Amino acid sequence: MCVKPHSEGVLLNDQDVHEVIGDDSVPEEVAYDKGKAGGSAMAKHDHLVEAREKRVMARAPKIGKLLLAVYGDPQSTKAWETGAEGEIAIGHLLDSLAEKYGFLVIHDRLIPRSKANIDHIAITQSGVIVIDAKNYQGTVQVKDQSGFFSTPDLQLWVGRRNCMKLVTGMKHQVEVVKAILSKYDVDVPVVGVLAFYAASWGTYKFMRVQEEVDGVLINSKGIEPIVARQGALCAEQIKHVTRILATQLKSAV
Repeated sequence: MCVKPHSEGVLLNDQDVHEVIGDDSVPEEVAYDKGKAGGSAMAKHDHLVEAREKRVMARAPKIGKLLLAVYGDPQSTKAWETGAEGEIAIGHLLDSLAEKYGFLVIHDRLIPRSKANIDHIAITQSGVIVIDAKNYQGTVQVKDQSGFFSTPDLQLWVGRRNCMKLVTGMKHQVEVVKAILSKYDVDVPVVGVLAFYAASWGTYKFMRVQEEVDGVLINSKGIEPIVARQGALCAEQIKHVTRILATQLKSAV
C-alpha cells in the first residue's frame, strides 16, 4: 500500500493513489534507459569536428593538420561542446541530489516529431520537473519591462541578450510532458526550470528570491531547493511516472 503525506498533511490511500497515477498501462517490469546527460549535444559536436577534419584534409592533404590546428573549430561547433558541458554538469548534480532526496531522473530525451530534446526530467515527491540546462556567460536578470501603472511584464535577460525564447521553449517542453502523462491518466504537477550553469547572478545566493517568468522557474537559488520540495508522491508512484516518461520519451543517444 502506497501511503504518503500530502504537502497539506492529507494522506494518500489506495484509492487516492489510483486517481493520481491512473491505470498501470506500462508494465512495471519493462526496463528503461535512464539516458546520458549531454550525450546528443556532445555527439553533434564530435560529428561536426569529424566532418570538418575530413573536408579540410580532402582539400589540403599536405597542410590540412596545420590549418586545423591554427584556425581551430568555428564558434558554431564550439557552442555544441559548451552546451554539452553544461548539460553534463547539471546532470551530475541531479544524479547526486536524486540519491540524497530519493527521487529519480532521466536525461537527454527526444521530443516526438521534433529535432529538439529535453535535457533532464526529475520525478520527485512534489511532481515532475522538466529542466533545460544552459551554459551561458553573463548575468542572469529578470527585468520588468512595463511602464508605470502598467501590468508587470517580466522578461528574462542573460547579459545583453533577451532570453524569452528559452521561456517559450521550456513551456513547450512542459506541455509535451503533460500530454504524455495525460495519455496514461496520470495527474501530477509538472513544472519547467531553466538551469543556468556558468552564468552569474549579481547578488549573493542568500539575497536572491526564487525567480519565475511566465510560469517557468529560474534556478536563481539553485536546483536543490526546487527538486527537494516535499510533496504527495511516494516511491512507487515516482517509479511508475518515471517508467512512463522514460519509455515514451526515448533516449537521444
